[in-house]
Amino acid sequence: MKPGERKEVVFDVDLWSSVYAVAWNDTSGGGGDPPAGYVPVSGAPIQIDEMAAVETGGSGTAEFLYLTPGEHHVSIDPARLPPGITSTSENKVRLELQPGEERVVSFGLRGNSTLHALVLVAPGTGEPPQPVEPGTQLLLNDRVIGTTDADGMVTVEVPAGNLLLGVRAGQNMGDTYLESPSPPRVNAVAGQSCEVTLTLHHYAKLAINVVGPEGPLAGIPIEISEHGFKYTDVSGRVELDRLRSGVIEIMLNATYLPAGLVLESSPKTKLVLQSGDQQEVTFRVGVE
Repeated sequence: MKPGERKEVVFDVDLWSSVYAVAWNDTSGGGGDPPAGYVPVSGAPIQIDEMAAVETGGSGTAEFLYLTPGEHHVSIDPARLPPGITSTSENKVRLELQPGEERVVSFGLRGNSTLHALVLVAPGTGEPPQPVEPGTQLLLNDRVIGTTDADGMVTVEVPAGNLLLGVRAGQNMGDTYLESPSPPRVNAVAGQSCEVTLTLHHYAKLAINVVGPEGPLAGIPIEISEHGFKYTDVSGRVELDRLRSGVIEIMLNATYLPAGLVLESSPKTKLVLQSGDQQEVTFRVGVE
């Protein structure tokens, strides 16, 4: 180009399109789009045009990226579905993709499994977990699907797929959380039984004291693993509740103490919290 000359350059850009296929457990058999809280079906073979089939993952989704705009056919082969699962919707969908467009296609499937769930609670005394009280609710995607018997068991028919379970304990159980498995998922295979053991723990509590030569020290920063810094109140105390079982580390950095005071106890403490624990740690501070 000559000095001062201007030319126009045109670039042709191709915008790829994408298709996301969702396989879900249609318990009503009505087909259509999956509702909120649907149960995904993993292992369902989804194919687009003549490409190799892609199996849906744990979320029930298969992705097809970098597609050219135009006509495409997304299909599912009923003969290749996992045993005991049948289709409740059209097995082939025609799409006309625009440049850069993203489309979602859903395939309703149906199949059931028998779930045997044992729900336990850790007593917090070092003893093995025990069955929860009768009537404890078992949840599937936050919906109640059954209650425990006297042995802590729930046996119930569930839709096949990758299931997210939960437990809702009664008020007599106190403040609990589901410790294991984490996350509480089970892969239910259509036409088969599956078993899972769910263990509840009681939240632990922890109190930390900082005591100086003339009494409690307020405003002292305490570093607590996974909780950051907490400052002692007017009674020289930090209280934590709703702590999960496991190892927790507590540290007091002596540089944060008022001038003329020194830390007489160890600056760092490691505790192992168990279900329902109520533990207390004291840091003692003296005159330099």
